[in-house]
Amino acid sequence: MAITEKTPGTEQLGSTSYRRWLLWAVLVLPYTVVYFHRLAIGVLREDLALEFALTATAFAQIGAAYFYTYAALQIPAGILSDSLGPRRTVTIAALITALGTAMFALAATAEALFVGRMVIGIGVSTVFVAILKVLAVWFDDGEFATLTGLTAGVGTLGAIGAQTPLYLASQRWGWRAAFVAVALFSALAAVLCYTVVRDRPAAAGNRHGEAAHQSHTNLWRELGATLRNARTWPPWLMFAGVYGSFIGLAGTWGQSYLVLVLGVAPETAAGLLTMSVIGIAVGGVLFARISDALRHRRLPMISCASIYLVFWIVFVSGTVQSVSALRFLMLAIGLAAGVTMTALPCGKEVNHPSFSGTSTSVVNVGGFFGSAMIPVAMGWVLDRFEPVVGVSTAYRYALLVCVAGAALGALGASLVTETRCRNIYFALQQRAKES
Repeated sequence: MAITEKTPGTEQLGSTSYRRWLLWAVLVLPYTVVYFHRLAIGVLREDLALEFALTATAFAQIGAAYFYTYAALQIPAGILSDSLGPRRTVTIAALITALGTAMFALAATAEALFVGRMVIGIGVSTVFVAILKVLAVWFDDGEFATLTGLTAGVGTLGAIGAQTPLYLASQRWGWRAAFVAVALFSALAAVLCYTVVRDRPAAAGNRHGEAAHQSHTNLWRELGATLRNARTWPPWLMFAGVYGSFIGLAGTWGQSYLVLVLGVAPETAAGLLTMSVIGIAVGGVLFARISDALRHRRLPMISCASIYLVFWIVFVSGTVQSVSALRFLMLAIGLAAGVTMTALPCGKEVNHPSFSGTSTSVVNVGGFFGSAMIPVAMGWVLDRFEPVVGVSTAYRYALLVCVAGAALGALGASLVTETRCRNIYFALQQRAKES
């Protein structure tokens, strides 16, 4: 009787179709925590500012601490996904996230809040890229954008929890208790990931990602090639501008703007921002699916990024003020922002297919670089102009930073290379040799 050796981190069950969806479902659990923390600080602005005597810039810096570490660790996240494997990467990440969440919940000073957010950022930084690696290995190429959008859409349940549910929980039990509960959930997700997730089907071990496991030298070489590839940067720019401005609204300053400038009740404001989060969840799935169905990346991206810019101009103009109209506009902004989910396939499809974790991580840096810089720039504008021109005008000046981000996103979309939803890396290399 022959004995088949099982490679650690591979799956040898016969029903890979069922198994891949189980893996995906388990991996989405820690990803909901990623999204929760991404937006959680916005609805707590008044509580935190009062308890820790925070200026607008200090509050924005605490919020951005998550994004500083997230952006800085995206490239290492891709390398870990390609070398250590998604199973161990996500398990460790979820445990670090649980630690950072507990630190944030127990913080006694503003500095401790900042450190807690940084540790959270370290933990969550690798989860999405590791999921993309699993999608690249376990699913077909033609499903990648759709599943990327679906992953983000389901993960956004965590972001929805960071709006009205978090606000209500903070009013009833306190924000600290809410974060302790999230820490426990993250630890449980880590256990499930280690138990259930496998890096690749055994039958595909030699077909998917073998080059990425051969040597760290190859990983660093392909990282350099990805960074030198001019086609990597347009989706990076689109992601930075669109997602950064969305986080500036939904994750940092939107609650304060709606309450202080438009006079919306705090609970209603949280509900309005929830509409934007629902919008980006639906939009991420919808536009990724449209892109895959049409077999086009560039045209849907240009269209959505341009519409997103128009919605921002309408919002900042101040002409929309009724709650019902704001609800529609928040939903529309979120829907259009869902185009960011097509940025990652655009980066993946113009770089070496064996290093999908590395290439998607580079593009992913853009979204979180923008998410760190744009809210902080808005906080700086508020601190500088509010004493001079008043709250309402200062907030409108701050929102112009988001308009600039949306414009950069539209510019990046216009420069994206059309791949027709397939990896064209070798075709591009061949074309370069012939020219």
